[in-house]
Amino acid sequence: MLGFVLVFMIAANAASAPTLTFTFTTVNVPGALATALGGINKAGVIVGQYEDQKGVLHCFTLVGSKVTTINHPNSVSDGCTHINSAGAIVGSAKNSAGIPPLR
Repeated sequence: MLGFVLVFMIAANAASAPTLTFTFTTVNVPGALATALGGINKAGVIVGQYEDQKGVLHCFTLVGSKVTTINHPNSVSDGCTHINSAGAIVGSAKNSAGIPPLR
């Protein structure tokens, strides 16, 4: 009896669950060998990183179809992983010795 009630409850909850829909979009930074997305905020701004033709990693933002590269001035490699609703970006940067530069 308990099993029947459990199955009935699961079925009832599944029937009332909302249908989830997703839209997938391919993001390619022009000229990049590889592109990785890090995060998106409620305004739809996407951050990530891409590898250029020399194998160097760069941060970028994507707003609509406009890509903007973000590089720390003292780094040889950058990576962006998150963005909040205020537009603050979390990322990393490394200098030529592999040590993160002071910000």
